[in-house]
Amino acid sequence: MNGPLIIYPMNSVTTNIVNSIIHYLGRSENESGGLIGSSNGSTVDAFFFDPGIECSAKEYNPDIELLQKQIMIWDAENIEFKGIIHSHRDERFLSNKDVYMARKILNANSLTNILMPVYFMNNKSIFWYSVGMDHVKSLSFEIITE
Repeated sequence: MNGPLIIYPMNSVTTNIVNSIIHYLGRSENESGGLIGSSNGSTVDAFFFDPGIECSAKEYNPDIELLQKQIMIWDAENIEFKGIIHSHRDERFLSNKDVYMARKILNANSLTNILMPVYFMNNKSIFWYSVGMDHVKSLSFEIITE
């Protein structure tokens, strides 16, 4: 592949993925997260749960080694990494730390933007964000049936 990988903002997510996110991220008292991906480039249709390492009710610390292995598996399955979702108990917005971590991922992988949705545990909602080096944007996503 030549040049930096560009991730285009997507606008849809499958029902199965929404249900998986609610199931896995909603069952813990601690924050947790996971990878989101796409097999067709425009719909989030892949999710990999990560319970994290030493997480608390206020902080998700990803298991980076586990996530990197999963991204390699997805590459072999033609599933494109699109971003990282994580849960918040008390806030639906990205924190400064969330944005900082997203930009570290961008720098390390020559990406222009990344999806960083937040699963808001209090009302079982997903708030979608795109983070780039010069932006943090709220996005609207349509839930579709596969």
